[in-house]
Amino acid sequence: MKGYFILFFGFFGALFAHGQQGVLEAYVAEGVQANLGLSQEQLRLRAQQLRVAEAKGKFLPTVSFEASYLLARGGRDIEIPVGSLVNPIYGALNELTGTNNFPVDLADVSEQLAPNNFHETRFRVTQPIFNQSIYYNRKAQESLVQVQEANIKVKEQEVAKEIRVAYFNYLKTLEVLRVLDSTELLLDELLRFNQKLVRYDKATRDVVSGVQFELSKLNGERAEVRQQSQVAKAYFNTLLNRDLNADVTVDADIIRRVNQMPGVAEARSKAVQQRPELTQIKQAIQANQILTELNKKSRLPTLGAELGTGFQGFGYKFDGDQFITTLGLAFNWTIYEGKQRDVRIQQAEVETLTRQKEEEMIRQQIELQVIQASYALQAATEKLVSEQAAATSAEDRFRIVRSKYENEQALLVDYLDARTKMTNANIAVTIARYDVLIRQAELRRAVGN
Repeated sequence: MKGYFILFFGFFGALFAHGQQGVLEAYVAEGVQANLGLSQEQLRLRAQQLRVAEAKGKFLPTVSFEASYLLARGGRDIEIPVGSLVNPIYGALNELTGTNNFPVDLADVSEQLAPNNFHETRFRVTQPIFNQSIYYNRKAQESLVQVQEANIKVKEQEVAKEIRVAYFNYLKTLEVLRVLDSTELLLDELLRFNQKLVRYDKATRDVVSGVQFELSKLNGERAEVRQQSQVAKAYFNTLLNRDLNADVTVDADIIRRVNQMPGVAEARSKAVQQRPELTQIKQAIQANQILTELNKKSRLPTLGAELGTGFQGFGYKFDGDQFITTLGLAFNWTIYEGKQRDVRIQQAEVETLTRQKEEEMIRQQIELQVIQASYALQAATEKLVSEQAAATSAEDRFRIVRSKYENEQALLVDYLDARTKMTNANIAVTIARYDVLIRQAELRRAVGN
């Protein structure tokens, strides 16, 4: 039995590495592509990628065209005492020179503060020269892209597992229906045999009624399983975002196309390396660390350059007198802001520590999931071996009882009892066989394939 178990366990190994090919994997690809939740996550990823592009754009110069025109009347005036200041000086000069070359009748000037009929039209180019926040903002946005990519991978694997499990559950109902159909053939054959016995006065009418009763029970069971099959089919189509009544292709050879299952230790190692949940939390930690660095580097000053060229003056004219070009540097250094920067750094560091604890917790949960899934698969496989042995015994007993009944050496109740046990045993084998495939899908998800 031990050798048989090892051979069977290897034969029904989990689906790792390249994975299971054929109809099911085509359905998985279709379901992942059509899943509405994943479509939303893809849009979120696209939005985050655009944020990265925006962050990179901050390194480039900004070119803008600006034009303003101002009409003003009234308001504050600027009093310029030109005459009061200059006339006495010019008078003294005239006396010294004995001439009247210098005017002494200059009036004081009053100018409107807001310029009237004044325009400024120019191009402005600004370029950051030293700004650490731009650099770290780009790095943080790139880390968030990887976080979202890992989140999509998590959801893809979960959707794939649900599709595989739903497909196996649907095939399970079809196999049970086939078992019931084969049972009906046996009962139909028994019914004809008993009718012959009654016809030749070798049995009473109750043997016919007994078989008809079993057929009625069988039809009731089949109706229930058929309803379960329809529900399983509808759920499977729901996962693929298809019409609920769409046909589902049955892969009869699905059990034979499997790969060798890794041991528990190997599965745990693979899960720690492959599970996107760990990648997701690691990227989140990196994003928090970048945020910490950003807050630390905010102590540094920023430096930028600005170039402007255009026209400025009274009257909307564009000539040499109004042409203007400016070049400037903008320097900013926030020396003190009430310890707000230190608090932000501490907040980011605490968030990083929290994420690190979360990473350790997720790692432990993943390893526990792998252990549970591995032993669940082992238990399912052992149960299948046991159910197959029981089914073999039930079939042998049925053949013996059937032969005895046909030779009038056994009662109808013995025949029906043997048939019922054989049917139940075959159904149990079918359920156990697909339970193994379901446990395989769950282990595959736990490992991160």
